[in-house]
Amino acid sequence: MAGAAAALLATDGANPVWEFALGVRRAIARDFGGYVETGYWREAAARVLRRRAEGETVITSDGVTRTAASVPS
Repeated sequence: MAGAAAALLATDGANPVWEFALGVRRAIARDFGGYVETGYWREAAARVLRRRAEGETVITSDGVTRTAASVPS
């Protein structure tokens, strides 16, 4: 990665919102080999935020819908 691009994607001392967004991007890039589609990045960030806010619903193996926080790990 070019020096300028690396500096832009570095999170040292960055705003916490940017740190979060870039952290999601790095995780996707690591999992999928580098390229990160913008729409997928947006959806992944939204899923993480919903889970953290306990607002995402899931269907458990017993068929009961619950918020992610109440689903046993």
